[in-house]
Formats: sequence, C-alpha cells, structure tokens
Amino acid sequence: MRPLKIIHIPYNNTPYQKLLLDNLKMFGLSIEYGRIVRFPNFGDISVLSNFIRDSRVDILHLHWQHPFLLGSSKIRTILRSLSFICQLLFIKACGKKLVWTVHNLKNHENKHINLELFFAKQIARFADAIIVHCESAKWQVQRVFRVSKQEKIFVIPHGSYLDVYENGVSPNEVKKQLNLPSSDLTYLFLGHIRPYKGLQELIDAFRKLNNKKTKLLIAGTAENRRFNNLLKKQTEDQSNIRLIPRRIADDEIQIYMNAADIMVLPYREILTSGAAILGMSFGKTIIAPNLGCLPDILDSSGAFLYDPSERDGLLNAMRRAMASRARIGEMGSYNLGLAKKLDWRNIAYSTYEVYKRC
Repeated sequence: MRPLKIIHIPYNNTPYQKLLLDNLKMFGLSIEYGRIVRFPNFGDISVLSNFIRDSRVDILHLHWQHPFLLGSSKIRTILRSLSFICQLLFIKACGKKLVWTVHNLKNHENKHINLELFFAKQIARFADAIIVHCESAKWQVQRVFRVSKQEKIFVIPHGSYLDVYENGVSPNEVKKQLNLPSSDLTYLFLGHIRPYKGLQELIDAFRKLNNKKTKLLIAGTAENRRFNNLLKKQTEDQSNIRLIPRRIADDEIQIYMNAADIMVLPYREILTSGAAILGMSFGKTIIAPNLGCLPDILDSSGAFLYDPSERDGLLNAMRRAMASRARIGEMGSYNLGLAKKLDWRNIAYSTYEVYKRC
C-alpha cells in the first residue's frame, strides 16, 4: 500500500506547522504544502489546482479558513467563499477527505464576520474530521459552527516550543543589555501588535499599578500604523513602559523572554494561543484571561487567570502577580513542566490516527 498523501493549506511557515509536518513524516505519511494560485482579476485562491496536479492526494488538511473566504468587500467575500466551497465540494465528490484544524472561530479584525461565519459552517459540515486544541474549543466549535456529529471533533493539544528558539542567555545578562534594573518586576507582551490583543487595556492597567519598581515591555510587529500610533501616544510619557513596534527576529526572542518575569496575554478574544505555549516553553509565569483554551492549559499553579468581563480584572491579576513575586520562579518552572508534556511526536501520532479514521 502506498502511504497516505496529505496536503496542508495554507502553509504559513509557522513553527507550529513546521513541527507538526516534520513529525507527521515520521509515520510514513507523504506530506506536502498546498500551492496557492491567485487569480489577479478575480482575487480568488485555488485549492483545486493541488488535486489536478496530483490526483493521488488523499486528504486536504485546512488550517486557516480566512485567506480562502475573505475579500476586500462583501461581494468579493461572497465570490471568494463560493469558489472555495465549490472546490471543496468537487474534491469531496472525487472521494477525497477534508480535515480542518480550527485555530480561530473568526478573523481577528472582525471583517465581514457574518459572511465568514456562514461559510465556515459549511466547511464544518463538509469536513470529515475537525481538530481543536482543547476541550473548551471543542464545545465552542460545536456550538458556533453547529456541528451535529460531536464524534468528528478531535481534541489534540498544541505542541510546545521547547528547543525551537535559542535560550542561552541569563535574565541578568539580558536585563543589563536592555537597561532594565534587575530588581524591578518586568511584565512582557510579545507578539503581533493588533487591536484584539487588548494592548490599550494592558497599558491602562499597568499605569494604574503606579509602581516605580515595575516595567512593561511590548514587543512585536505592528502592522496597523494607526493602532501603533495610538499606543505610542498612550506610552510617550511613561518611562517604565517600553514599546518596541518591530518584528522580533527568532534569535531575539530569548532576549525578551528572559528579560521578563511575567508574560501578559491581555486578549479581548482568543481560541488557541501559541503565545501562551511560548511563555510556558520559556518557563514563564503567565497572566491571561479565562478565554478559549487558556484555562485548559494554564492553572493557578503557573498563571494568574482573570475574568475579562470583570472591571479591573487584568489590573487585579497584575496586582496579584506583584504580591506573589516570591513565587514567580516556582510558577514558571511549573509551566515549563507542563510544556514538556506537549510532545510533538505524540501530537503527530494523534493527528495520524485522525487521518486513518477519515
């Protein structure tokens, strides 16, 4: 028998996808990245071309639906989505299988949200298997996408980022490099700087701490110039807040992670958080809302979780972290222990089992 052939789309060259695909290959699977064909006039993305190119493909594994559904206007979104759904139907009619890993329930910019939800429900309906990263996500996917067959939803955790990024510098070394007093408590947000991540609320909460022995670092790519300017204005008179609005190279991640005592994820909405896994992989204590998979992967032994609907919920979590400073190292070590259990080989094997069941 020939090995199962799987195409993953879209391929974003993220550490998550690379680690998953590399480990899937260990089980004798033929894994490929889907080729994206864009039509300049129509603006569509062709999935069908991958199957025309190679009819031996058995399974299409979809990761993010947004690039295939969303257009610059409502009409373009409808046309793009209809084209994508028709391609999926054709592929299904040819006896191929569809697996969908749901990383997000919707696009973070809330662009054409009702249209996206309508067509995402169709994808869920056609999918032979749906993968989510936690039990909370399973319940949300079932409810939001109205999945009647609960047995086709499989919970497979997000793997760790241990040994993915360099981690050879000491906290004292990088704090000195960044001109941060070693005695100060340093909070860190690291990731793409986008409105849904609650950074304005984070800055407000940090200012209310009003403690000169604390620092806040916000580092990451700022794609939205207007939002970046808002944050600059919000922090321009704050000497203990440092905004670094640029891409943080892979070899720099260790600098900011090891300079931090606590990683803060002030999201307004989230389903799966790779940033939380990154923080755990670096042995960091985490502040995060009770949203999505976060309460499934974090607990009070390693995190300060808060209700995002509660007034001053984030601020109170930051205050609790300050009051528990003596436990910060111990809590980070606990999270590192949890990260070590998120082994990619086991995750790939579970994914392989899903493929076999399709």
